[in-house]
Amino acid sequence: MKPRCNLLVLALGIVLTTALTQNAFGRHFRAAANYSVAHAPIAIAAGDFTGHGKIDLAVRHLDNTISVLRGHGDGTFDSAVHYQLAAAPGTALAALNQKQSLYLTGNQLVASVSADFNCDGVSDQALTASGKNRVSILLGERASLQLPPTGNILQNPGFESGALPPWYVARNFCSSPCRPWTIATVHPRTGVYDAGDMGNIEMRQDFTAVSTSIITKVVMWIRHPSGVGLPAAVDFFYTDGTDDEFLIFTPDQNWDVFDLTADLESGKMLSGISVFGFSGGGVTPTTFVDNASILTQ
Repeated sequence: MKPRCNLLVLALGIVLTTALTQNAFGRHFRAAANYSVAHAPIAIAAGDFTGHGKIDLAVRHLDNTISVLRGHGDGTFDSAVHYQLAAAPGTALAALNQKQSLYLTGNQLVASVSADFNCDGVSDQALTASGKNRVSILLGERASLQLPPTGNILQNPGFESGALPPWYVARNFCSSPCRPWTIATVHPRTGVYDAGDMGNIEMRQDFTAVSTSIITKVVMWIRHPSGVGLPAAVDFFYTDGTDDEFLIFTPDQNWDVFDLTADLESGKMLSGISVFGFSGGGVTPTTFVDNASILTQ
């Protein structure tokens, strides 16, 4: 019998604690499922806002309107119902009025909440950002993701050359203290090297453009040793000049693998990928990356 979820109203950035021990290889998040909401979402909260005994999501928008997504208890949600502030469910307003942790990435304000949306005892994530009119759901798994040894179009994906190229430092939105991306040897997930940074700084790799229709998997391992619920922004670059950015939040201080495949835009040619580090946390560096992969058919 599937366990009943704890129905807690959760503020942003608060990770639902479970009694399950993570394995030594980190946590795997499945590819995101996206739900449309109204314009410029800037905050998100989880709880039973519709009185049906399952976890729902509530989103506040820049114009102070509210969207509520009714949860099914299996990790899926109904389409968003949009409310003016005075008409929104009181429990949703109470949750959104709690002190929230918001993160400024390369070009948008981002919010996250963690809860067990599908009642499997593993923390899941819901993310929203001011530049995306959607909520992204990432369901957590305890099993590590095993990747094929070949077929990766990225060069130096694990930084085992001992140098950063062909990765390079790109946009920099960091305010002091800052430390641009460089090779590290303190926390590698595999091998001898990984890459680390301190601050809202971008590490990017460009490559020969490939159709998203033949990409089978995009994954990246990220670690924030300075705390839990901390963000990293990932960008996809396409030959039509568009830059699609989305957020991930690490649920613990260990290596966590994120499946980014569902964030690819269909019908486009992918020509680059990047990741922004996190500003703050009191540890230098605050963000580590290793074992990035873009696999094709």
